[in-house]
Amino acid sequence: RHAEFIMLYNAECDSEFPRSVQELVAEIGRREKAKKEEILQSMHNGTTSHKKHIQTLKQSRGTIASQPKLSSGNAAFDAALEEGFARLIADAKERGIVPPNHGKKT
Repeated sequence: RHAEFIMLYNAECDSEFPRSVQELVAEIGRREKAKKEEILQSMHNGTTSHKKHIQTLKQSRGTIASQPKLSSGNAAFDAALEEGFARLIADAKERGIVPPNHGKKT
C-alpha cells in the first residue's frame, strides 16, 4: 500500500496540476476496492478454477507433440472449451469472416 502511494505521489510531482495527498489516498482506496471486486467476480464466474486446467493445457501443448488432441485432464472443462471454440468458428462463418470449409479435415 505504501509503495503504491509513493509511486503515485512521485508521478503526481511531475504533473502540471498535482493532486493533493487526500486525493491520492482516495485513489488508492478506489484501486483497492476495484481489485477486490475483480477477484470476487473472477471467483464468481469460475475464472480462478479454470486457471489450473489452462496451465495443464499449456504444459501438454509444449511437451507432447505426438498427442493428437490436447487435454487439461478435466473432461468437462475440455468439452466446454471445445464447444466455445466451435461457437466462435460458427459465428465467424455466419458473418463471412471465415470460409465455410475452414477447419474441415480433407
